[in-house]
Amino acid sequence: MDIKAISKTIFRNLKIRIIGKSEYGNEQWGKADKMWYNEIHDENTELHKDFQKYFSSKSDVITILEVGCGTGVYPIQQRICLLEKNTLD
Repeated sequence: MDIKAISKTIFRNLKIRIIGKSEYGNEQWGKADKMWYNEIHDENTELHKDFQKYFSSKSDVITILEVGCGTGVYPIQQRICLLEKNTLD
């Protein structure tokens, strides 16, 4: 039994009941649309290039779990880099 994790969960639930839940995430993610996700993607081109370079160098990777959000950059827009892999999404 993970007492630490249970304690954190109980504390978090009490905090939400007493103080309330933040509106930040609900409000901000409600505004996220395809244009917003594309802007975020386009601002990180070096990160994506580094990932693709790393990913293409890994011949032992045969299964990928794509746990992303947004417009599906890799499974849709960069599909070619996943074609020879078995993807789980």
